[in-house]
Amino acid sequence: MAKKLPDSVQRDVVNIDDTVFKKLIFSVLKAKKDSVQLEKDDDVALSKREKNVDIDIKLNVMYGKNILTVVHDIQREIKNSIEEYTCYKATSINIEVKNIINITKEEEPKNVEKKKTKRSNN
Repeated sequence: MAKKLPDSVQRDVVNIDDTVFKKLIFSVLKAKKDSVQLEKDDDVALSKREKNVDIDIKLNVMYGKNILTVVHDIQREIKNSIEEYTCYKATSINIEVKNIINITKEEEPKNVEKKKTKRSNN
């Protein structure tokens, strides 16, 4: 049987909906859209216990970006954001890089047909 702490010692745990955390995470990722890309919303998972939150993120990093720097910056910004706007502590922020993607600014149209010209023998 768990021993109940006196009211003066007990801490209130505020239950915050997962969507609040996800909005904070998405705002950080949106600010980093030139460095990372999230394929789908399901690539962000979190688990809460008491006043702690653990976050798992799967994302793509743009070609030419320093992966360690980008991931470290995202972890730091998410941690700061969660701890500033909620009463929770971000105990772990795990980021899995799924792919390196190369998006060029001037991509060629995919279904381009080359026209064949007939030669005339005059």
